[in-house]
Formats: sequence, structure tokens, C-alpha cells
Amino acid sequence: MVKDDGKDVGLALDFITGIQHAIHSEHHLLRTFVNTKDKVFLELAKYIREIRSEIMYKVIPEKKGENYCSTKHLSAFAQSLEELGNRFLEEGDIETSKLCFKYMSDVEASIILINQKGGKN
Repeated sequence: MVKDDGKDVGLALDFITGIQHAIHSEHHLLRTFVNTKDKVFLELAKYIREIRSEIMYKVIPEKKGENYCSTKHLSAFAQSLEELGNRFLEEGDIETSKLCFKYMSDVEASIILINQKGGKN
């Protein structure tokens, strides 16, 4: 989806989703390592982190303050809000679920906002 200003919002959301999945993959691989002591999971978590970092540096090349880390943590937060929203939905708490999904969307929009090229600093 391209907005009037020419920015591809769909690409930005694909980036955010990819970062979310990478972060959660790292997390689950590290937990699996802790539970199994199998170093394969530790090595795979390290590799996924390297891929995530490389992609993030290509998309966020400017070092404006803490953009890189903020983007990483906000992406993880948005993913957590989606998970919470799904849990509330499963429990039948529609209003809380809708609130979580709204906040998820707001957080994703903030990621796009802080990483706009040519925007005001």
C-alpha cells in the first residue's frame, strides 16, 4: 500500500513483521537452549540475531539517537500486544482484545514514524 507521499507502508509493515518474528525466534531458541542445553539452539539464535541485525542496519542506516534499539523493542512490543489481543479474543474479552490490537497498530505506526527518511528530527 503506497500512501500519497510515495512511501510504501506495506513494505514498512513487512519489515516490522519480519523483525518481530526474528526477535521471537531468538527468544524461543534461547529458551530451548536453556531447557535442553543443546548448543545447536544457541548457535541458531546467534545466527538469527545476525540476520536480523544486518537487515535492520540496511533499513535503519541512520544513527539518529536510539532508532535501531527503539525499533527493535517497539517491534517486539507490538508483537506482544498482538499475542495478548489474540489471547483475550480466545477468552471472549472482545473489548480488551480490540484495545490490544489498536495499541499494536499504534506502536507499528510509531516505528514507521521514527524511521521516516527525510522527516524532521
